[in-house]
Amino acid sequence: MGDTLIYADQVHERNVNPWLDQWRSAFGYAAEELRELAAHEIAVEDQLEDELRDAANALDSVANLRLSLGCGPQLDSLTDEAKEKLQSIKVRKLDSISLSQDSLIYIQDSIFSTGRKLRDLADRAHDLIESGRIEELQENASEYGHNLLRIAKYNIDSLGDNVKENLISVGRSLHLIETITIYMDGGASLRAIQERVEKSADDLEQIINNLKSDAES
Repeated sequence: MGDTLIYADQVHERNVNPWLDQWRSAFGYAAEELRELAAHEIAVEDQLEDELRDAANALDSVANLRLSLGCGPQLDSLTDEAKEKLQSIKVRKLDSISLSQDSLIYIQDSIFSTGRKLRDLADRAHDLIESGRIEELQENASEYGHNLLRIAKYNIDSLGDNVKENLISVGRSLHLIETITIYMDGGASLRAIQERVEKSADDLEQIINNLKSDAES
């Protein structure tokens, strides 16, 4: 569910291939998973089976919409509907679950680890571009952003004010780097990628420093 919500927030940036086919396929896979969950006894006991199936049907509508010229508004509407149904389930059944101290420590360690890897990537970004390894730079940056967005889907409010919002901001910026098209523009698009990676590394370091400062106080 988390990945589906992540991509639902990025449909306007991923409305061309290969991204369009990828996230629509992810919606189809998520629909199958929700139907599987709806068949479990725990879903029946929680009276969730109808809601899960309803969300699955909404996801299916997005995944299997026949694309044609001018279908953009319909795709957007169906995606918004699916997103709302998923968000409703998440808010009612998942966001209220408090994470254990061990889980919070694990999440914090994951943020710190991602910060170190991102800083290393930022330090190497210029050399990667110069050596023609642009796709590697984009893929790694996007992977780190995806990890931060996944973390931000949990109930991490106890980590501090605005931590979730700040992680989403950095994570989204990084995750969408893979969608940036490289143009023959004198290196402007390449510099934009490098600068985004470097700024994201700085922003994430600030988040980490705040987390460490709060832990010490």
